[in-house]
Amino acid sequence: FQAFFNDTTLRPGNKWLAVLNLIFAVAARYAYISEAEWQLNKNNHWQYFSRARVLSMDDWSFHHPDLQQLQVEGLTALYMLSLGHINR
Repeated sequence: FQAFFNDTTLRPGNKWLAVLNLIFAVAARYAYISEAEWQLNKNNHWQYFSRARVLSMDDWSFHHPDLQQLQVEGLTALYMLSLGHINR
C-alpha cells in the first residue's frame, strides 16, 4: 500500500481520477435523491463533479479521443441527467 503511494510512477492519470470522481458524484446524487442514511451532505455531488471537471479539462481539446475520455463524457451525461439538465 505504501509503495503504491510513495512511487510517483504508479499514480493514476488525471482522466482516471476524473472517472473516479464522476462515479462518486453520481453515487452522491443517488444518495441525495433516495434520501439514503449513508449520505454525508446534500451538496457532496457538486464537489466531486467540479473536481472531475478540473481533472479532465487539462488536455481536453488537444489530443485524440480515447476510451477514458468517452467514459468521462458518458458519466458527465449521466450526472447531468440526474440533475435534470438534459440539454447540456
